[in-house]
Amino acid sequence: MTENRDNARSRYQRRFMLSMIAYAVLLIASVLALEYIEGSELANGPWRFALAVAPSLPILATIWAMGAYLVEETDEFKRTILAQSMLWGVGLTLGFTSVWGFLEEFAQVSRFPLYLTFPVFCFCMGLAQVFVARRYK
Repeated sequence: MTENRDNARSRYQRRFMLSMIAYAVLLIASVLALEYIEGSELANGPWRFALAVAPSLPILATIWAMGAYLVEETDEFKRTILAQSMLWGVGLTLGFTSVWGFLEEFAQVSRFPLYLTFPVFCFCMGLAQVFVARRYK
């Protein structure tokens, strides 16, 4: 049983690290390529869209890795903490983005970059894990 839990965690960590490395590489490559094609005929073509979407693909892989770990983890306690932390992360992220949206609309604050939504979720989920785990100790 312990071996299976360790394997689930190892698989998650490996998947997470690979997707984050891919994210960093694709983000840097996309930014550099977009700077390179700026002003050329490629700047307004499908390459621009492909380069803009490329860094989001590893984020989707990270989300999948989180879900896969939730399914593969056999320790019900760890799964419960993770599921509750994810729910708190989603709730806090939705609350933050909703409040910010109203501030944008009615108080003319600067726009929140949507590509930061996932990092906000990860931060909120990580913060929630501390409090959810503490609740059971």
